[in-house]
Amino acid sequence: MDSYRSIAQWGSSDVANRDTTVTFPVAFSILYSVVGAPKSSSNLNGSNSNFGIKSQNNRSFIANMYDNGNGYAGFNWCAFGKV
Repeated sequence: MDSYRSIAQWGSSDVANRDTTVTFPVAFSILYSVVGAPKSSSNLNGSNSNFGIKSQNNRSFIANMYDNGNGYAGFNWCAFGKV
């Protein structure tokens, strides 16, 4: 029997900085994936906008966002792994 349990954790941030660190509520022993989706307060400016997961480990990740028109209003996220 596998002694590890697979779990999903998720959350939302209203922070719109270029680099925002999110610490998981429960650290993973193995992190499979982190997925993020930006929230917008207005229309984003196309090619002058980007959002991505810059780095990740079993305890946290960094969300990186940039919008030339300052339309980002934070992001939602979901992470999958084992505890």
